[in-house]
Amino acid sequence: MLKPIISLILSLTLFTTAGAAQAVVTPEGEKGGIDIVIIYDLSSSADMDFISCERNYFASPCFASGHFYLAPKEFNEDDILRGVTFPRGKAVEHDENVDTLTVFDWENNCFVALDTSRHITLLKSFFVGRPGFEAWKYHFMLDEEGNYVRLSSFDESDYRYNHANRAMGCADRKETASALALRFAKEILLLSPSNKVAFCAYGEQGWSRYSLNFTSDFDLIESHMEQAQTMLGADISAGLSFSYEILNNRDDTQGRDAYVILISGGETYMQNAKMRAKRWADMLRGQHGESVLCVGVYTADKEFLKSLCGEGNYYAYDDVEGALAFLFGMINRINPFPPRLFCRKSARNSC
Repeated sequence: MLKPIISLILSLTLFTTAGAAQAVVTPEGEKGGIDIVIIYDLSSSADMDFISCERNYFASPCFASGHFYLAPKEFNEDDILRGVTFPRGKAVEHDENVDTLTVFDWENNCFVALDTSRHITLLKSFFVGRPGFEAWKYHFMLDEEGNYVRLSSFDESDYRYNHANRAMGCADRKETASALALRFAKEILLLSPSNKVAFCAYGEQGWSRYSLNFTSDFDLIESHMEQAQTMLGADISAGLSFSYEILNNRDDTQGRDAYVILISGGETYMQNAKMRAKRWADMLRGQHGESVLCVGVYTADKEFLKSLCGEGNYYAYDDVEGALAFLFGMINRINPFPPRLFCRKSARNSC
């Protein structure tokens, strides 16, 4: 039987690069290493750049500190009467002498007055079925003098909104999830040459298009992750089912512990996706004996994540170093390894 599995659900925040682990060689006679499956969200709902006039609703909001959205003061009356999912802002005359923030709506060729009394932050992506305003058009930050700086722009040649302004520090689920997945893979492989990592970037229902079997070759993992592209949908169960299958098809399980890390905001929109994800999580926990552990920040659906991991196993993620210390600490608690193998010198977890 496989060793206990941890499925760690890491929702998103900004990626940092400090504090790499030291390489450790496992002496002969000790455990045979660790098998890690990393699953992360590469769906359109995780990507700020996935904005166009056809697919406004499949995109991640910005999670960067100090970035926010403004809503129009009034909406187009015809859109309201027709029940449009994302009603346009009401066209107004632009007057620089009036103390109202007005911006140009390139798509509709008019000015729109914005409500600056509320700086709106969003956790859920823009998707069909949840009425709201066209947030991707009204993405802002404040400069040092307190002036509003618009981060959204419009590309007339491509006729699409540039929702993300990377030069100004915009951060989305795709960028953060990919960076965190790569960092954790590197840390695991640095711990011991016996360790192996597999990964699956999930998107469409039932798909694991971008995935890699267990390997100790970090360059190979990095190459495959960099080639992964944004997909429609957000089917967490695709990643969990991949984990179940790949763990049960390992050639060598003798003395090897196995863990699953799911990096996600908790959003899953495919039909019956939550039910399927819960079933796969239960199968992993039931067959391999250990509870699912969740680490969440900026989670779009915290209750769903808790249903996968259990109320008592939910941990609030703060930064990359804190998450790494937690991961290795939990692995060591459940299946103790020699102290030097999990010695992580940090402010929170020293040896």
